[in-house]
Amino acid sequence: ADEALAEGETDLAEGMLQGLADVGGESQVLALVGLADIAFKRRANPARAEVLLNKALEVDPGSAKAFRLRGAIFASTRRAPEGLRDLKKAFQLDPKDPDTLCDLGCAMSTMPPSAAAEPEDEGGAERCYKMALAVDPGHVHTLYNYGTFMYRKGDLAGTE
Repeated sequence: ADEALAEGETDLAEGMLQGLADVGGESQVLALVGLADIAFKRRANPARAEVLLNKALEVDPGSAKAFRLRGAIFASTRRAPEGLRDLKKAFQLDPKDPDTLCDLGCAMSTMPPSAAAEPEDEGGAERCYKMALAVDPGHVHTLYNYGTFMYRKGDLAGTE
């Protein structure tokens, strides 16, 4: 399915993932997350993505990937508190995933400090970005978002 998506064959990838979604177990969860990713990013249908992710979380309530994607969707659709909650859950389940750390940083950077502040949030968005880069120094998504974050703070040296 990844190869089909890389070649722009969204319909083919969707068909392959749909077949796996009917199998059950871990494959079903990964397929549902993949279908949700397509629904959100390629079909611009966050409502369908949310339904698929809710189903994935019914099958596996400990799926960090499902919590991360649902959190990112919530955060980008003006449901920031829900997004932050799901991204924190994804972080608890997989604290070394640079995608989760970056998405958590993005969510924190868009919320007022008081809304995102909990004892474990010390340093907020910047801390998340630094943690993501510690795991993967070349993580493009994090490099872009961290640079943008630092620029908005007026820290031009920090954008390098």
